[in-house]
Amino acid sequence: MPKLGCAVSKTTSFGLQAAHLIPPIESLWYSQNCMASYETFDFQDPDRWVTGVQNARNCLKMRMDICSVFNQAWFAIVPKFDNESTGFQWVIHTLSPDAGEFWSRYHNHVVDELDSNSRPYLFARFAWAIFQRVELSRARREREQAAHTEEKLSLLKRLAAMENPDWSELLR
Repeated sequence: MPKLGCAVSKTTSFGLQAAHLIPPIESLWYSQNCMASYETFDFQDPDRWVTGVQNARNCLKMRMDICSVFNQAWFAIVPKFDNESTGFQWVIHTLSPDAGEFWSRYHNHVVDELDSNSRPYLFARFAWAIFQRVELSRARREREQAAHTEEKLSLLKRLAAMENPDWSELLR
């Protein structure tokens, strides 16, 4: 039975779109990391010959605003142990410190609109999202270090020019 609403908010009438669990632009990452080896093969599935990020199981319906933050790796959908049912539930796990309102509304929110054959894509998405967060953090740290180095260089130039005014031309 096809899922009708947003996998996260359950909305059925507000700007829905297909959210790729692994973005098509990341198909090289998906294949280089052998993620297709985790895909399930169902002989009854009409998409069984379509593998990788082009498979229909690589998509969930999401509201446009939720899809936007999903694409920015603000959250992933992961299995978490449920004490009440003594099993696992698929829930939203917020990854971004910028998620404020989203975190308070959707963190640990149960996602029950999942095709069981989408699970390998969900695990791949979690790995991809973590790598995205690490890359963002690394890039931010490199920018801060570059700015700090530029600041130090500027200070050294000013100090050298104060010590010897003739050097000011050489240090420009």
